[in-house]
Amino acid sequence: MVDDIPEVEKEKVVVICPTCSKRLRVPSTYSGTALCPTCDQRFQVEDSIEEEDRKVVSKNEIYIKQGSFWAGLVIPIMPIIIMMFFVFISGDIMVFIWSTFTLCLWPIIGLYIARSAAFVESFRAGGRVSTIMGFILGGLLFMWIFSWLGDALR
Repeated sequence: MVDDIPEVEKEKVVVICPTCSKRLRVPSTYSGTALCPTCDQRFQVEDSIEEEDRKVVSKNEIYIKQGSFWAGLVIPIMPIIIMMFFVFISGDIMVFIWSTFTLCLWPIIGLYIARSAAFVESFRAGGRVSTIMGFILGGLLFMWIFSWLGDALR
């Protein structure tokens, strides 16, 4: 099921064939021999990221990945937080009932984030965890509300 989601394409750079001046796209981390499809000439390509820059980039990627995970985890919860804010302001029981229905949005939004190929993998991982949390906590809360309503109706 996870294999259906295409991975984000690696960053590519443009190199120019020294023989025919054809522009070719190669991965930025590739270092080796490239073959020009136009003139069949082989030429050397060096990776565009130096070793020192690669360390800086990898540190930044870890930071971005962690930030994206947490964003993917929190964004599906935002409708619930907003509705709970209105519950506390108004104190009305109908607003509380409507806010419990927003719990249905939590796993739906999380599942959308988890399945969408438009987002980075770490953001989608946060969406997957948020979906599972939404199903578990939403189910427990609905069971608690229905048991509370069942006791109130007796």
